[in-house]
Amino acid sequence: MKLSYLFLTILIFTGISFSQQLLFEENFDYPAGTDLNLYGWSAHSGVGSNPIQVVSPGLVYNDYPASGIGNAAEIVSGSGSREDVNKAFTSQSSGNIYTGFMVNVTSAAPAGEYFIHLSEDTLSTSYFRGKVFVKSDGASNIAFGIAKGNNADTVYTDYLYTTGNTYLIIMEYLFNSGSSDDVVNLWIN
Repeated sequence: MKLSYLFLTILIFTGISFSQQLLFEENFDYPAGTDLNLYGWSAHSGVGSNPIQVVSPGLVYNDYPASGIGNAAEIVSGSGSREDVNKAFTSQSSGNIYTGFMVNVTSAAPAGEYFIHLSEDTLSTSYFRGKVFVKSDGASNIAFGIAKGNNADTVYTDYLYTTGNTYLIIMEYLFNSGSSDDVVNLWIN
């Protein structure tokens, strides 16, 4: 089954009270047909198998300030059968981290697979924090999921979304100081 996602802009920022700091911004402003690993992204698994490529045009989402900037990144095939890439940003260990991005899913597997995650810089790139998943009902309806760490704790929405539409997704990772029980939240518009 073909699993394909398009991303336009990824913004990662912290938010404490009403102040915020931009930690990472990616607009995929690179030539179409090139691999992300040519632009500071590092492959950490599945190296060389279904690399993530830049495609044109980018995604558009009304009233989103980062809409219409740059191209998009296309992920083809599910996790485990494709290259995974990462790019570092300023390390955080307290407060909240928000990750915002646009996504347009053309198809997804019924079992569900992750397509974006955060990871601690001091740990192996196989230890992920805050993972976003998508799965299909076998037709054109999809559900998005969120997990704090491993895949076993994934919680999915209902099949409220459809393939071929662009959605704005915000993932929040909240560090609970003095506790190992951090929290993740997901908003889909």
